[in-house]
Formats: sequence, structure tokens, C-alpha cells
Amino acid sequence: MPGNPKECHEQALVCMALAKEAHTQAAQRLFHELAESWFRLAVELEDAQNLLAVLAEMEVETFEVALYSDEDGPVAVEARVKA
Repeated sequence: MPGNPKECHEQALVCMALAKEAHTQAAQRLFHELAESWFRLAVELEDAQNLLAVLAEMEVETFEVALYSDEDGPVAVEARVKA
């Protein structure tokens, strides 16, 4: 699976450091928002990796995954085994 949660966490920390060094409130907000996005991506990747691990343990080879979201981001993930 592409993406590495550890790298996402590291990028979030870089953004937090840049926010501390920013000279304007607008820049601080931007870097905080970027950090939050990196943290959310890390969590989503971790969740996806955990789901894939569980499905592998169940020896499920074919499945569908649906991600439901609203304006605030993902709210639910549903996985179904294909017949």
C-alpha cells in the first residue's frame, strides 16, 4: 500500500515547527491546518493498513471498501467481502 503513516507524522511535525517560526497569523494557521491534514492522513493510512491485515488473517482475497465522508472528512469505512 502506498503511503507511510510514520512519514505523515514526520511531515506534520515539520509543519508544526514551521507554524512556530511563521511571522504572520495567516501563515501560522496555514501550517497548523497542513499539520492537521498530515495527522489525519497518518490515521487513515494506519486504519487502512489494520483493515488489510485483518482481511489477510481472514484469508479474504477480494473485498470492497467504501469510505463515507462529510465536509469535515471521513466518518465511516465499510468493507464487504465479495462473493
